Amino acid sequence: MSSKIEIWNLALLHVGSNAITSVDDDDKGAIALSRVYDMVRDRLIQEYPWSWAKARVKLSKSASAPDIGYEYAYTLPGDVLNAIKTNQPDYPFQRFGSTLEIDFDNSDAADDDEELFLTYVKRVEEGDYPPLFVEALALALAASIGKYMGATINAMEVLKRDAEMAIRSAFASDKRQDDTREEYNKEEDCTFISSRG
Repeated sequence: MSSKIEIWNLALLHVGSNAITSVDDDDKGAIALSRVYDMVRDRLIQEYPWSWAKARVKLSKSASAPDIGYEYAYTLPGDVLNAIKTNQPDYPFQRFGSTLEIDFDNSDAADDDEELFLTYVKRVEEGDYPPLFVEALALALAASIGKYMGATINAMEVLKRDAEMAIRSAFASDKRQDDTREEYNKEEDCTFISSRG
């Protein structure tokens, strides 16, 4: 479990800069990281369907109807980075700001009693990041601020390459763990079903 300051100091280490004691330090590295941190973090979480960043929520219908194109609008939680799927796979949906709009084509799914669930990628706080993601985020941050911090072109290329490798490694590890959980659940289901005979 890493804090924001630990992630920032790891990024600064990768660009050969001194550690900071606070994210509010009046230091070149702290200023650079404060400008890019939220964007780089959110982009990295949004770009991949990390198992630890997935959530499922029941959506509430919005008080206002969609302007055009869709029949129904639902209010999204504030931590949504990427809408993945709903429990209504046959109906297209689109995210517009803080709402999710969906077209049920006048089907029974549009009944007022029908519940709409969304699986999505959410914004996650620093303390919940796995270690491989922390390293990938720190390297992505270092690559983002490297030029500002005076890194040479060759050093920038190395930072970018290392960041890409760390991101791939972190996601591959996350996917393996997610696949293992799915296999375990399938085996448990099979065992349970066969034991009931």
